[in-house]
Amino acid sequence: VIDLESEIDRMCDEMTNHHMERLKAKKCSPTNGILFLDLLNNIERIGDHAENLAISVDEADIEGKRLLW
Repeated sequence: VIDLESEIDRMCDEMTNHHMERLKAKKCSPTNGILFLDLLNNIERIGDHAENLAISVDEADIEGKRLLW
């Protein structure tokens, strides 16, 4: 999960850059752009939450605690 979260961040950055190029070329409307960037932001947040959960479960397992089941 931790490795995948880094990949999510990289992909979101790449898609944001491509989106900015589309906006400059007037291939995308600002309204659609706002929705797209908001979607990317939410995807990145989901990745962050997944990483935090994975770290919490892993640390609890090391300490002998069980967070799940």
